[in-house]
Amino acid sequence: MRYNNRAYTDQQILTTLVAVDGASGGFIKDADRATDDETRSQVSTSKVLTPSNLAGAASFKTTLSANQTGIATATATKLAFNTESWDTGSFFDTTNNRWTPPAGKVALQAKISFTGTWAIGNTVFLMLYKNGSLLEHAVPFWASVANAMRCHGVWVDSANGTDFYEAYVQATIDSGTGTVSNVAANSNFAGWQL
Repeated sequence: MRYNNRAYTDQQILTTLVAVDGASGGFIKDADRATDDETRSQVSTSKVLTPSNLAGAASFKTTLSANQTGIATATATKLAFNTESWDTGSFFDTTNNRWTPPAGKVALQAKISFTGTWAIGNTVFLMLYKNGSLLEHAVPFWASVANAMRCHGVWVDSANGTDFYEAYVQATIDSGTGTVSNVAANSNFAGWQL
């Protein structure tokens, strides 16, 4: 990237992006002119994002090892995400299907491909549980076609270091039970520390 007719590496941009030069009206202070004291005073309440401090942040992505069948109507059912694509920091428990991240802000997402027998207009809720209780649910999804639906939810929260997160589903099914597909691109649970 070029600024003030000079070339900068990505590392220099990430490191100096928060050093604002108000006197000259620029947005990025030239790396050669910013002193350590100036940078410290301007970022005392900000976190500088660099490749090195993002690399070790806790994160995970999991999928289902098999289709999850037997999901009863109007019953909150924990999703058995038990196959790790990755688990930075080893904070995901594949036995209990939950993530216990270090203290701090976290973002989580879940998505599923769900099939069952229902009429157009029935609902499916994808929910995030914290410490065994409902934290939030995604906007309810109404079936626009009979018998198949995809759902997606994204949540942000503050973890205390012992909090754990799990993904649940609840659906209105007209007969029988529902099934969540184990196709990784359609059904997965992921999270990362912010």
